[in-house]
Amino acid sequence: MRAIRQAIDSPSLHAKLMTSNGKYPSCARSRWAAKLKSILIWISAYFFGCIHRHTTWPHHHAAGYDYVCCLDCGKELPYSCRRMRIVTREEILQERNHAQREQVGSIPCPPPLAFSGKDG
Repeated sequence: MRAIRQAIDSPSLHAKLMTSNGKYPSCARSRWAAKLKSILIWISAYFFGCIHRHTTWPHHHAAGYDYVCCLDCGKELPYSCRRMRIVTREEILQERNHAQREQVGSIPCPPPLAFSGKDG
């Protein structure tokens, strides 16, 4: 935290932004605000993790699952094309179990064998 405060309050940064009359131009203020915003975003991402706001389009992996990639941190996140959102591991398992039950239900069972009731 001290390093961040020193970087923000450094005299060299203020000297670069200040004009000859000793005031900050409006564009320098917006650059200063953008720099402060990026620092605050970095701090929140450091403490709370990436919120994965910017992602790619869904991709289908050869292993049979769909995923999206976060453009900010590069992490691959599981995606459900049925639910149209990033899903948790539990939701993936629920979908797989549901899909397996549907497949098992669609396989025709052979007719039962007829027994005559006599031994031999």
